[in-house]
Amino acid sequence: MKTNFQLVKMPENHDYVEMSHSPGNGEGYAVLGENNARIGYVWIEMEDNNACIEMIEVFDKGNGYGTNIIKFLFEQYNLSEMSGSVMHDYDANPYFFWLSMGADINVENEDEYLECCYDGHDVSFTLTKECLSA
Repeated sequence: MKTNFQLVKMPENHDYVEMSHSPGNGEGYAVLGENNARIGYVWIEMEDNNACIEMIEVFDKGNGYGTNIIKFLFEQYNLSEMSGSVMHDYDANPYFFWLSMGADINVENEDEYLECCYDGHDVSFTLTKECLSA
């Protein structure tokens, strides 16, 4: 799996028709993989060695692209920590994605995550370089 992606800043008026969520305040980037094929988007705000990721959208889910994009961001930008909100999804895939990455999530389990989804409450995560490497 290729881990050397290219990020291309998206214009502010770009229509993200492939997305399941609207971005917030971060800067949007297309993520390019092999042969410059667009494999997804990422919205991220970076300050020093920390990043707030607002959104990661991978088109071909379940093939390791999301995991490798997060690893790439840590390496490319020498990040020590990444934080953000876990997207609401009633099949809990975003929760399990961040959990598998080693993130610290502010809910105890899947049931609490789903309860937050149904109630409209944010679920946040923090992922450190040390946890990612473990």
